[in-house]
Amino acid sequence: MSVRVKLKRDLAKKLGREYINSLEISSTGTIVCDGQEFDKPSPLTGKINGSSCNGWEYIEIKKDGCWVRLEELRAIWRTTKN
Repeated sequence: MSVRVKLKRDLAKKLGREYINSLEISSTGTIVCDGQEFDKPSPLTGKINGSSCNGWEYIEIKKDGCWVRLEELRAIWRTTKN
């Protein structure tokens, strides 16, 4: 499953792109970035962006050919769980 992280505006402008792509989900369910595993979204997005940010809003997963924010997937999961 493909994963990407949206960059904050200033960093995106500096790097000339909006996302860090090609992140992967490990067999244990963590997201792997530069060999480091993250089991929570916000520490990952904070590391990539250089300051804290809400990982649920900044991480996107490719699902059925479309990019979907992690917070949207969490909302779907919560509604189907009940």
